[in-house]
Amino acid sequence: MRKYSNYKDSGVEWIGKIPEHFNLTSIKNLVTTKVTDGPHETPEFLDEGIPFLSVESVQNGKLDFDKKRGYISPELHEVYSKKCKPQKDDIFIVKSGSTTGKSTIVETDEDFNIWSPLCIVRSDTNKITPRFAFLSIQSAYFRRFVELGWSFGTQPNIGMGVIENIKIIVPPLPEQQVIVTYLDEKTTLIDDLIKKKQEKIQLLKEKRTALIKHVVTKGLDPEVEMKDSGAVDLGLIPSHWKLMKLKFVAGLQSGNSITSDSIDEVGDYAVYGGNGLRGFTTSYTHEGHYVLIGRQGALCGNINYANGKFWASEHAVVASLKGSYETTWLGELLRMMNLNQYSLASAQPGLSVERIQNLDIPVPPYSEQQAIVTYLDEQTQLIDQTIQQEEQKIDLLKEYRQSLISEVVTGKICVLDT
Repeated sequence: MRKYSNYKDSGVEWIGKIPEHFNLTSIKNLVTTKVTDGPHETPEFLDEGIPFLSVESVQNGKLDFDKKRGYISPELHEVYSKKCKPQKDDIFIVKSGSTTGKSTIVETDEDFNIWSPLCIVRSDTNKITPRFAFLSIQSAYFRRFVELGWSFGTQPNIGMGVIENIKIIVPPLPEQQVIVTYLDEKTTLIDDLIKKKQEKIQLLKEKRTALIKHVVTKGLDPEVEMKDSGAVDLGLIPSHWKLMKLKFVAGLQSGNSITSDSIDEVGDYAVYGGNGLRGFTTSYTHEGHYVLIGRQGALCGNINYANGKFWASEHAVVASLKGSYETTWLGELLRMMNLNQYSLASAQPGLSVERIQNLDIPVPPYSEQQAIVTYLDEQTQLIDQTIQQEEQKIDLLKEYRQSLISEVVTGKICVLDT
């Protein structure tokens, strides 16, 4: 790739040299207003009104209104707007939480407001184009500034004063536009490739789910005689399979309560909650291979497995087999049954154990359960390997995207026509 004719030392170790006619200056010198954030209070949410956004809406450099926190009233929006009123071409940076440093640019004139984990950078267009500022904020060199400015509580965060003092490389305005045009074209191509791979992964996941559902409800023999199960969700099942209440196949019992102080990042025995592994502790409640069902929360009904000695918390339901049954066969069957649909509606959704233990399930002979587990292990492993390969390709494309942006906005690559 072509280089510029003359370079100078930027004075920043990880940036190195920049073109002689580029400047390096702090964000506070490139904005029309001080970097500010949204309200720190929790608003009253309504069924309709003005969209209210937080960090969840910052997705892959875009602003996703489908992931809004909720709606606020026009009156409250007017109050919040006295401090912070988002507008087109504003740049949002996540300043607290696990996604600290992620950014997006506003591409709409729609009225909305933001919460305090997001801060606004409003470009002075006499000095820097908003799109060039956004690309710079997405670069690897800017990310390094952010990471050096992090402070830590339970999660990373960065202050607005720190953000204001982060330095950005600034070419002349006409050159900024050339760079923006070039990078928009190149990153669009990369983003299209990423989207296609994400779509492929989604299809593979759907294939995986369909495969498991078919095998645990229809078996492995396509020629087997079938019968009506009598259950709408199941339809036909092999004629030699039994239809049994879940409670006769496995006992369902909630785990034991445990305090957060008793759970560490490392330890002797794993602690499982409603959503899987929570950490480790010094004692255990169970030993063996078990299916665990999430008991509380939005994800109640989800399925996990535990092996060896472990502690099952009160938020997990432990399925203890009552005879010759395969643990993995039962777990995958329960996963396909979407147990979340049997949760009790409340502020904190909870699974109705009494209801699910009386559900009818199709039960093949033990030898078939073993064959089903072996087959699913083989087939899902192949699908999972393909998914992993596609995810690795996506990671490489994202790395290349960020590297390309960094190389161009720092002047390591010259994209001018002359």
